[in-house]
Amino acid sequence: LNMQHANSEVVPITITDDANINAWFKQDDLTLRVINAIHTAVQAEPMLNSHFDSTNYSFRIFNAVNLGIAVDSEHGLYVPVIQDIGNKTKTTLRDEINNYKNQAASKSIKQENLKDATIVLSNFGSFAARYATPVVTPPTVCIIGTGRVYKTPVVEGNSVKPAYVLPLSVTADHRLITGGKLTRFLA
Repeated sequence: LNMQHANSEVVPITITDDANINAWFKQDDLTLRVINAIHTAVQAEPMLNSHFDSTNYSFRIFNAVNLGIAVDSEHGLYVPVIQDIGNKTKTTLRDEINNYKNQAASKSIKQENLKDATIVLSNFGSFAARYATPVVTPPTVCIIGTGRVYKTPVVEGNSVKPAYVLPLSVTADHRLITGGKLTRFLA
């Protein structure tokens, strides 16, 4: 029902880019780095951490970033919410993600943990694919998708070197979010 509502209401705009993660890939937790980057990007473009009310054509920007994490399971897709990611340690974030994965597998995620996301992350690249057009589900206005990391030649200075690259796809509701805001967020 949420997807049907999203399809009929949201005017999506998706942009994609690649992030050179060679400097830290395989030395750090990819998901936690992405979560940190989302928190930083929201500080630069707070409008992407908001809810849009299409009935009244109004919006509410949130100070805390409540990140919905798409979790695939044999029972379907769940999007549990990690509350206030900016005030959590790496250990706490990793523990919450792992707990949600286990709860999704056992169909034991509490309904209250599936509410109040202000922005969403989908790591579809853990399965396959580089880019996507992730679906924004109202009232949120933005979803970030991370694709499958791949190794490719990149130009650094005056030389070409192999590097690991993370494909990123960011979709927002264009009724509220301009292309400029979305590209600044992605940067």
